[in-house]
Amino acid sequence: MPSCCASDTVTLVREVIFMPNAEEKRQYTYGDLLAMEDGDRYELYDGELIPVKADSTVHDAVHSEIKGQLWLYLKGKTCRVFGPNCGVRLFDGKDDPPERSKLVVKPDIMVVCDPDKVTGKDCRGAPDLVIEILSESNMQNDINRKFLLYQRAGVKEYWLVNPATKSVTVHLREGDRFSKISYLYQQDDPVPVTVLGGFEIEMKTAFSYS
Repeated sequence: MPSCCASDTVTLVREVIFMPNAEEKRQYTYGDLLAMEDGDRYELYDGELIPVKADSTVHDAVHSEIKGQLWLYLKGKTCRVFGPNCGVRLFDGKDDPPERSKLVVKPDIMVVCDPDKVTGKDCRGAPDLVIEILSESNMQNDINRKFLLYQRAGVKEYWLVNPATKSVTVHLREGDRFSKISYLYQQDDPVPVTVLGGFEIEMKTAFSYS
């Protein structure tokens, strides 16, 4: 084969190898979310945007009641309660720039007892308590993917609140992971918050809206 043809073939192969994949998904960062007008409507998993579904009236009512009880108890204390407007950069340090963060979650409710973790619009590092309120659209994500993320990040206590069954499942940390034993509470059971010394949430009041 003439050398000119061989060169053309190599060039063609190189073009095929390095041609950008039009279907390849864009990798987003937390910096992109901050720049988006509707960035608060997404979570970020390994650079992939995941929409946060709009709350139902039941979800919103249960959320408000639980967060309200925590807010009243924590008023004047070091620990603070936050809602989903505060993004959580689970594995980032204080000085990590948002342009390099590719994982941001937005728990329904969280309690953070280290004031240095909360700066501006986000929390950097694991909250002490995370509460997710289940719905059909987020159930598998909260039970599976977020469970593993919160476990790996070092969250001490994780609640899954289910308005449909009027129950609360509590996972407590044991060493470097959540205990194999979880605790199930029903509508009439006050649920102790272990990381707050056993302060109890009255779920009967919260579930009265569902």
